[in-house]
Amino acid sequence: EAEVAAAANELVQAEREAIAETRYRTNVGMLVRKLQAGPQGARLKWAEGATVKRSLDAALEALLGPKTAEDLDPKAGAKTKTPKTKTPKAGAGAPAGGSNAEAAQAGAGGLEGAERHFPKPEENFGEAPYGTNSKEMLQKHLACTGGIVVTRFPPEPNGYLHIGHAKAMNMNFGFARRAGGKTILRYDDTNPEAEEHEFFDMIENEVKWLGHAPAEVTFSSTHFETLYQLAVRLIESGDAYVCHQTAEQVKASRAALVEAHHAHAPVPEAAKSPWRDRCVEENKRWFLRMRSGRVAEGEAFLRFKGDLSSSNPNMWDLAAYRVKFTPHPAAGRGWCIYPTYDFTHCIIDSIENVTHSLCTLEFESRQAPDGSYYWLLDKLGLYKPATWEYARLNITYTVLSKRKLNKLVTDKYVNGWDDPRLLTLAGLRRRGFSADMINKFCEQIGVTRSDGVVTHYEVLEGVARTALDASAVRRMAVLRPLRVVIANLAEAPGAGPRGVEVVAKNHPKDEAQGTRTLTLTPTIYIDGSDFRLEDDPNYYGLAPGKEVGLKHAGLFLRCTEVITGPDGEPAEVRATIDPASATRAKKEQPKGVLQWVPEGGAVALAEVRLYERLFTVPNVNAEDDWLARLNPKSLEVVRGAMAEKAVGQCKPGDALQFERIGFFVCDPDSGNAGKVFNRTITLKESKEKAK
Repeated sequence: EAEVAAAANELVQAEREAIAETRYRTNVGMLVRKLQAGPQGARLKWAEGATVKRSLDAALEALLGPKTAEDLDPKAGAKTKTPKTKTPKAGAGAPAGGSNAEAAQAGAGGLEGAERHFPKPEENFGEAPYGTNSKEMLQKHLACTGGIVVTRFPPEPNGYLHIGHAKAMNMNFGFARRAGGKTILRYDDTNPEAEEHEFFDMIENEVKWLGHAPAEVTFSSTHFETLYQLAVRLIESGDAYVCHQTAEQVKASRAALVEAHHAHAPVPEAAKSPWRDRCVEENKRWFLRMRSGRVAEGEAFLRFKGDLSSSNPNMWDLAAYRVKFTPHPAAGRGWCIYPTYDFTHCIIDSIENVTHSLCTLEFESRQAPDGSYYWLLDKLGLYKPATWEYARLNITYTVLSKRKLNKLVTDKYVNGWDDPRLLTLAGLRRRGFSADMINKFCEQIGVTRSDGVVTHYEVLEGVARTALDASAVRRMAVLRPLRVVIANLAEAPGAGPRGVEVVAKNHPKDEAQGTRTLTLTPTIYIDGSDFRLEDDPNYYGLAPGKEVGLKHAGLFLRCTEVITGPDGEPAEVRATIDPASATRAKKEQPKGVLQWVPEGGAVALAEVRLYERLFTVPNVNAEDDWLARLNPKSLEVVRGAMAEKAVGQCKPGDALQFERIGFFVCDPDSGNAGKVFNRTITLKESKEKAK
């Protein structure tokens, strides 16, 4: 424990400048990870997490002293503060990002949070050792762009976009728009094994659906020849070599290197590839053989010749090219070697004159001034964009990892990429979330560099509920119809041969949405959940001898008799209305008010799909057996539901509220067999709702 305490004190002292700014709001979890990844991590791997955290807490208190009143004030963390600006990584921005919510107060066109600390294109001179731009290089770049901000959104076409991509779009397109610049939609299509035409088409459609307008649509594969020639140049300068190590051998050599770094020892021979010092000409011959299809998959790959003594693991000879005998969706069969992300990404950023490369935090060490991103551009003599990283989106009760999403889809735990239980954009759209809702959600949660932040699912639900409550047309429906025969409806004021004409508002607060006319017939249907054989003081539905109100009709309805079926469950309710309901309503209100649909004036629905959260635990990513946490009740399909006649006119994508039930959207599966509706979100708890 003494060794843990010493390591904790050493780390806190090293981080004291940043800690002094954030004080007791410092992310201790991040410090734990830094401690475990640092030079003493190998010796501390035996330490319990609680011991490590306790030591860090003690070290923080020793540095900061007792907590002040401001430290203890939960609102203090919400105060606006100016983030400390890093020396730019080729112009990188502040380490702490402000919330996108600041933009609403800053006004249209104003830069938000960390954006205010991003370097202007003409100021992007960068940072040593590898991230600097010469004055001449910067001037050449500015001549190409006209000095405007250029960002990019670079999805891999290997799956459907999800809400995390919406956050990335909100950041990239939003920053460029606020800065008066432009954004490129770039397909990072360098892995043909995982890419499909379906994904290419879907991505562009969903970017535009969210309201973003790319200035250009580009493909990394367009530059395959340029990338290949740059790889040859890297070999010629002695900064790349063809390696024949297997995956297991690479893993073993890296383990030896990690151990050496932890021991502060020189780089051992076991950490080096046996082919690391192969001559330039031989490397060129092998690379040409790879390009010509004369090398088997796994037999050889091109590697950077980085700096094994660097403390940044991304300098430890990363892969640059690998052999794959797989046709490319765009390039066809013209290539059998493909560049890796680490080789491609920074080069295309430079070729496309991107001014600000904004990525999630897992790329931070790659894009550090001493990382592989800038090392490669420096070796090739290319312009270096500014880089900045932010935390990826994590939401409770779901997964956003493409690997896990693919597992759910491929193994049929869900019904495709657009299953409404998934937070793919296609799934959200099918569930009834509009582009405006998703964009507002992204603005509300903002952007941060705190990697441990998890957004509650309720935030997303709240955005949808607020929007739909303000806009969705109201209709009545019953999911599990229970027949009710009203014996004396003819005594109701205004009753005619068919029943009582009822005028109902299409929206309780929006007069512009108008009204509709319904007919209350002698036989109606209520929802089976609104009837019990035995009453309860906390129950707001109908029961023998009890009165309720009929929504929009202004009538009191009393149950006088119940007819049960062979299973003992209610099959039909006999009831009467109070002809004096209007007079009574001036003095009293029924305990519950129920929705209903008329016999002969309703439509049968093919299906009503009631969606819940996909998982039963908030932090799915913390579960080793995450599939065991799937919610068996995440989808309930109700057949036999009925709705008022106007519902039959709904088209796929139309949103509405089934009164007292929830907000729904008409699904594309609707057809000749009837309408299908997906529940978007439940209503807030209401005293009208049966308890």
